[in-house]
Amino acid sequence: MTIHGAPPDVLNIVQWNGRAWTAMPGSDAPCGGPDCVISDLSCSTATNCVYDGNFCIDDNCTGYQYFTATWNGTTWTDTFLSSFELPDRGVCAGRSFCMRLERPAIAQVTHDWGNTWDDASANLAAVCRGRAGCPTPGRLACGSPWFCVVLPLAHPALAVTWNGATWRIVRTARFHGRAPTPNLLSCGSPRNCVAIDSFQRQPVAEHWNGSTWQVTPMAPAP
Repeated sequence: MTIHGAPPDVLNIVQWNGRAWTAMPGSDAPCGGPDCVISDLSCSTATNCVYDGNFCIDDNCTGYQYFTATWNGTTWTDTFLSSFELPDRGVCAGRSFCMRLERPAIAQVTHDWGNTWDDASANLAAVCRGRAGCPTPGRLACGSPWFCVVLPLAHPALAVTWNGATWRIVRTARFHGRAPTPNLLSCGSPRNCVAIDSFQRQPVAEHWNGSTWQVTPMAPAP
């Protein structure tokens, strides 16, 4: 899927069905003002997507309206946040599970496309105690409703994983004795996550197999 701009200040998201690109109904609905931006588009399946966005609430863009939207395979459903509230990045896994992280150490999950959010913090604050920046800001991905992982940007040597009930700390793999800095993170299942990192300008892939992280150097881009 991709974000496509069509006319000014109206953004649409289009999807590939194996034969052609088609517009996703309602993807531009939350754009109620100028300079509308859709960001952080993430899809776990063809019927499970989420994105964040914002638009200006005045001609000088001194304030913004933030929103988030979810796709259920048929249409987009949007939720507006307060005008000065930055949306927390959320990710989805399966047709009825999404997670988001907030500051301080608070996690929430939903099983009804964002209409109701339940607390999933459990022991999150305890496992992150004494670790600045844990768990947010960081990269978040969920491989199932029973597995999510966060890679804190301030602590690249550790990952914080969720098993459906509690959080725990897992050490990431080291490359030449040091922990790379995560850039991208994606999970296909509880036993299959990949983080694309960099170390001294060399791309590195870290793979999660369900119990440990393993690092693999990647060929430099041509």
